[in-house]
Amino acid sequence: MFSIQSLIENIRQKISLQMVNSFEVEIIISRVTGISRASIKARIEQHIDATHAQQIIKLCQQRAEGVPIAYLFNEREFWGLSLYVDERVLIPRHETELIIEYCLEKYALDSLVRCIDLGTGSGAIALALAKNFSKWEITAVDQSKSALVVAKNNANNLQIDNVQFIQSSWFQQVEQKQFDLIISNPPYIAENDQHLQKGDLRYEPYQALAAKHNGLKALQEIILSSPHYLVLGGMLILEHGYDQGDAVQQLLKEQGFSSILTHQDYASLDRYTTAIR
Repeated sequence: MFSIQSLIENIRQKISLQMVNSFEVEIIISRVTGISRASIKARIEQHIDATHAQQIIKLCQQRAEGVPIAYLFNEREFWGLSLYVDERVLIPRHETELIIEYCLEKYALDSLVRCIDLGTGSGAIALALAKNFSKWEITAVDQSKSALVVAKNNANNLQIDNVQFIQSSWFQQVEQKQFDLIISNPPYIAENDQHLQKGDLRYEPYQALAAKHNGLKALQEIILSSPHYLVLGGMLILEHGYDQGDAVQQLLKEQGFSSILTHQDYASLDRYTTAIR
């Protein structure tokens, strides 16, 4: 039987802290034992049974190999929602919550909006909007059948019923109708970007991360098609890379969009662009 302190020391001996840091070790201990992270240091002498200790060591070894924490526990929190995630879907980023925040500033909670989320993955954006805007009619699209299974299960678990799920590559299988709002967090990393071979990205679905044409292909396709699916005065919101703001703005201008504005994230880096048809 290990104390928390001896367990942490054992992990440090077996695993380089360059591969799994102290913060992550504490998260794993907390998730397995139910002891809050804030209480771990105060309860450092508390003993942990052998089963939990072995589970913690195994999880730390997997994390050291690069498996994301979210995949270890099949859970990611997004805008207050607990989402199931695994290797079938991209792990929702906290920076993407800025899009939800923007929508809450832009639209009244009792508004009637027809919205489509292109490349929904785990359903993070669609479900967060559906939870906050109960009167919205939301369509969530993904080309991956397995990703849609995850998204639908998340909707069921969260008891959200105002989202329709469609398997489609962008608009291809979407009924020809007009939306008030189109949102997408598409793949936008260049195919030759070395970051794809590092850290958590190695374990996430490649097709949800990388795109041709220096990461702009999916963005180009969505921008070209969106005017046919947006009402006049409707809004398009696109998440993109920190160095793609100017290119996205130019593509939007070429398609006749107006009121084009690129928004920054918490690190003051370009994160998403909004435009009006």
